[in-house]
Amino acid sequence: MTNDEIRMTNDELKRRASTPYGLSFVIRHSGFVISFNNRVPLL
Repeated sequence: MTNDEIRMTNDELKRRASTPYGLSFVIRHSGFVISFNNRVPLL
Protein backbone atom coordinates (compact mmCIF):
# COMPACT_ATOMS: atom_id res chain seq x y z
CA MET A 1 0.00 0.00 0.00
CA THR A 2 1.38 3.40 -0.97
CA ASN A 3 0.92 6.52 1.15
CA ASP A 4 -1.61 7.77 -1.43
CA GLU A 5 -3.64 4.57 -1.02
CA ILE A 6 -3.53 4.94 2.76
CA ARG A 7 -4.72 8.53 2.43
CA MET A 8 -7.60 7.43 0.20
CA THR A 9 -8.50 4.71 2.70
CA ASN A 10 -8.56 7.24 5.55
CA ASP A 11 -10.69 9.62 3.47
CA GLU A 12 -13.07 6.77 2.64
CA LEU A 13 -13.37 5.86 6.33
CA LYS A 14 -14.09 9.48 7.23
CA ARG A 15 -16.72 9.65 4.48
CA ARG A 16 -18.36 6.44 5.69
CA ALA A 17 -18.29 7.71 9.27
CA SER A 18 -20.83 10.37 8.26
CA THR A 19 -23.55 7.69 8.11
CA PRO A 20 -24.81 5.51 11.00
CA TYR A 21 -23.96 2.28 9.15
CA GLY A 22 -20.61 3.69 8.05
CA LEU A 23 -19.78 4.67 11.62
CA SER A 24 -20.12 1.08 12.80
CA PHE A 25 -17.93 0.00 9.87
CA VAL A 26 -15.27 2.55 10.82
CA ILE A 27 -15.34 1.46 14.47
CA ARG A 28 -14.81 -2.18 13.43
CA HIS A 29 -11.91 -1.32 11.12
CA SER A 30 -10.30 1.70 12.79
CA GLY A 31 -8.07 -0.47 14.99
CA PHE A 32 -6.57 -2.07 11.88
CA VAL A 33 -6.17 1.26 10.07
CA ILE A 34 -4.51 2.93 13.05
CA SER A 35 -2.09 0.05 13.63
CA PHE A 36 -1.33 -0.12 9.90
CA ASN A 37 -0.63 3.63 9.73
CA ASN A 38 1.65 3.39 12.77
CA ARG A 39 3.71 0.75 10.95
CA VAL A 40 4.18 2.77 7.76
CA PRO A 41 7.17 4.89 8.88
CA LEU A 42 9.00 1.66 9.80
CA LEU A 43 8.71 0.21 6.27
